[in-house]
Amino acid sequence: AQAELNTAAGAQKGFDSLTNGQKQCIKETFDTLKKTLQMLEECKHLYISDVKDIETAYWDMYSSFNFNKNK
Repeated sequence: AQAELNTAAGAQKGFDSLTNGQKQCIKETFDTLKKTLQMLEECKHLYISDVKDIETAYWDMYSSFNFNKNK
């Protein structure tokens, strides 16, 4: 199963099996990481709003994927 996920088709199959909420959470988290990394690369600085966005993404991932139950 892990080898299958290492292919583009396998990754897409895994992504397609997620709920719409989980897919949205991943997209928003990716966008947040992209934005904050760009800020760090360009300015070597993060705004408090960037930190807030990272925290929001963290908690969205936590709740969307039941990390509290997967310890």
